[in-house]
Amino acid sequence: MTWETADILALIFGAAGLVGGVVGFFRSASASRAAGRANAAAQDARGDAAAALLRSADAAERIAEAIEIISARSAVLHVRPTDAPAELRALVPQPEVKWAVEERSEPDTFRLRNIGSIGAREVGVTTVPQEHSALVRMVADRPTLEPGSAIVVRTERRLALRVKELDIAWLDDTSSEMQHASVYLP
Repeated sequence: MTWETADILALIFGAAGLVGGVVGFFRSASASRAAGRANAAAQDARGDAAAALLRSADAAERIAEAIEIISARSAVLHVRPTDAPAELRALVPQPEVKWAVEERSEPDTFRLRNIGSIGAREVGVTTVPQEHSALVRMVADRPTLEPGSAIVVRTERRLALRVKELDIAWLDDTSSEMQHASVYLP
């Protein structure tokens, strides 16, 4: 078998094309992973922005109601809080823990965020009904969540079972007893 110039060039170009295809595949896979990480970061940022928007909207409503009450009563500006009308005192948020659940880009992974005005200690999460509590995992065991902070909660699917509601238990400064709240998953 003799090698002619055309055969040698075809072999070289074929090898170069194969190497280029392999390099292109790995660059594409790397770019896909980077895009996935960027998408997850963007999803987390959207969750943070949504929580801030909820707090902002709630504050704006309270401010608007307070302005309406003050203008309706022609209130004096130098009023002590205890002398304020009951309608205005009712607008001051009571110290409480409120929960929001945000979906993450990973399947069956959520962020549980404290959107209240005080911290929650020894936060625990189970399912409703509690018989399915093995389907829930928290990243940290009994964490403390200050207002605005969040923790990742993972759920598992088993056959036809899927977690739809969480029961959250915590301690806070308003009571010495464990508090409970239920939230639905998105």
